[in-house]
Amino acid sequence: MTDRPATGGRSVAIWFFAGTTLALGTLLAVLLWALLASGLIGPLGLFIASTVRPAGSVTAIGASPPPPPATATPALPSVQPGSVSTPNPTVPPLTPAAPTVARSATATAQASGTTVGRVGTAIESDTWQFLLTSVDVAPAATGRRVAVTFSIKNNGSRAATLSIPRTREALPPRSPASRDASAAFQPVQFVEPPALTLRIEDANGSEYGGGFLSATGEENGNFTFLSAPGDAIDLAYVFPLPIAAIDPLVLKVRFGIGAGSISRTIPLLHGYRASPALRSSDAPDIRGREQRIEVGEIWSLTALSLTTASGPNRSKRVTLHLSAENRTTRPLVVGATLDDPTGQDRDFYIVDAAGVLAYSAGESMPRNVIPPRAVRTVDVPLEAPEAFANAGPYRVTVIVSPRYNLFARFRLD
Repeated sequence: MTDRPATGGRSVAIWFFAGTTLALGTLLAVLLWALLASGLIGPLGLFIASTVRPAGSVTAIGASPPPPPATATPALPSVQPGSVSTPNPTVPPLTPAAPTVARSATATAQASGTTVGRVGTAIESDTWQFLLTSVDVAPAATGRRVAVTFSIKNNGSRAATLSIPRTREALPPRSPASRDASAAFQPVQFVEPPALTLRIEDANGSEYGGGFLSATGEENGNFTFLSAPGDAIDLAYVFPLPIAAIDPLVLKVRFGIGAGSISRTIPLLHGYRASPALRSSDAPDIRGREQRIEVGEIWSLTALSLTTASGPNRSKRVTLHLSAENRTTRPLVVGATLDDPTGQDRDFYIVDAAGVLAYSAGESMPRNVIPPRAVRTVDVPLEAPEAFANAGPYRVTVIVSPRYNLFARFRLD
C-alpha cells in the first residue's frame, strides 16, 4: 500500500510560523516606535555597547566601569618673587627666558612675615631697646662666619633681667667630664623663659642659629643681662653659616613674652657700622670712687679701684676691688640677699667709655662669705675682650636683686 503525502499538516505549520513572525515583528515595531518617541534609544544603545566585552575580558560584579584617562593639563610656569617671567602655556617664547632677579635684603625680610626694622634705628620692645651696630662676614671651613654686634639697653625705671640664649645646637662634649662651654659666658643666675632670640634667615627662608662671642673669641652660648635701669651694654653674636646659605641675609630679632613680644627683621649688610651705639643714661644714684652706697638694709658697698691685665687668647682680665659691709645678722655671700644667700640672682659688670663690656662669668663669680655686721674687701674678677680700655672712665654696676630693684652703680675715672 502506498501512503499519501500529509499536505494538510504542512500547510497548518506554515501558516502558524507566518502568523507568529508577523506578530513578533509588529511588537518590535511598536517597541522601537515607543523608544524613539521617548528619547531612550540613545542611552539604551550606550548601555548595550558598554556591556559587550571582547573575548577573554572580565567585568567585576557590581564594579563601575573605569573612568576615561584624564587629559594632562599643561603646567604653567611659576612666577617667583622678584623674577621676570611671562606665562604662556601654548606658544613657546622665541627668546630665552629672562634670568631670575635676586631678592633684596629688604624683600627677604618682608617675606619672613615679621615687620622690617630700619637699619640704624633702635628696636623698642617694652622697656628694652635693641640696636644692631656692626656686621662682619668672614670665610670659614664649612662656609662662612657672620659676626654681629649690638647694643641692648634697659630703658625702664627698674632693674630687669633679659635672657638671650644660644640658638645654635650645642656641640657634643669632648669627654663625659667636659663642662658645658656655655658656662664660660653665662653668669650663675638663670631666667626661666628666654626673652630675646636671634637667628639669621637666608633668601630661601632657611634659618640658622648662633651664640655669643666670649672675650677669648670663642662661641660660648648664652648670656643673661641682669641690668640696672638706664644701663646699656654691647654684645657680640656669631652665626656659623653653611655653604648652602644664600644671600641676602636678614637678622630675625624676637622679644618674648614679658619683654614686649616684638619681632623684627633687619637686613644684614657686610661691613655695616652704626654710629652711635646705645649708651647708658645718666643717673643721680651713681657714686664716685670710694663713695659708699647702701643697698636696701642688706649691703653697704664702696668701689675702691679697678685694674686690668692681659688674659688668654687676646682677652683681658679685669678686677674690681670692692669694699662690702654685711648689714644683716646672717652671713651672706657678697652681693647676695637673705632669701638668696648663695647669690644666684646677682651680677657684676663694667662698661668702658666706648661701651666695651667686662662681665662676670659663672665659674669666677666671687664666693667670699661676709660675716654678719662685718666689712671685707673683695676682689671681683671679670672677663673682657682685648678692646676694653686700660683707663677710665668706667661705669661699674653691682646687681643685688633685680626682683627687688636692688643695685649699686659707680663711676671710676
